[in-house]
Parts: sequence; C-alpha cells; structure tokens
Amino acid sequence: MVLYLIGFCVVNLLVIAAGLPLAMRKVRPNPTYGVRNTKLLANENLWYTANAAAGRSLVAGGLISLLFTVFLFFQRNATEDSYPTAFAMAFGIIMIIVLLVVMIRVRRIIRRSVNQ
Repeated sequence: MVLYLIGFCVVNLLVIAAGLPLAMRKVRPNPTYGVRNTKLLANENLWYTANAAAGRSLVAGGLISLLFTVFLFFQRNATEDSYPTAFAMAFGIIMIIVLLVVMIRVRRIIRRSVNQ
C-alpha cells in the first residue's frame, strides 16, 4: 500500500510541476503547453496573465490533492482495494474543479481585456 502512496504522490507532484512554470510566467506563447486559444496566442500579455492564473489553479489543485492523498492513506478504513479507487475519484473530482476554475478565470481575463 505504501507503493500506492508513493505513486499517487508522484502524480500530484507532476501536476504541481506542470503548473509552476505557468504560474511564474515562464512559458512563452506556444501551440502545445498552457491554456491556448486564438485570442491568447495573439496577445502576449493576455497569454501570460491567463496562463499564470491557470498555473496557480493547477498548483493549488495539486497541493489539495496531495494533502487528500496522504489523508486517505492514514484512514483506518483504507484497504489495498479501496485506496486506489478513492484516490482516483478524489483526484478526478479535484481536477475537474480545477479545469472549471481555469475556464472561468480565463474567460474573465479575456472579457476584461476586450472591455478595456
């Protein structure tokens, strides 16, 4: 069961690692990494603003999921059969929430730039 914990922690750390460069505005506009659409790719300032917000959301979601993973591991009811299922469900729900938050934030950032 400890191998599950290690594997799930690695998954969460990868999510955090993917979000950090975006949050620190280190990723230039590109067609493969980050939040991409025609408006963001056309405006570099908008790209960095939207992807920084997305990166912060990814980092926060990864940290929440990491904490939840460790919390689940130490539950008395956790068995070798239930732990992977509980992790997958929690991770999936957290990542869906992160995706929705990112979509809402990016939409607001684009709207504000159009209104200015």
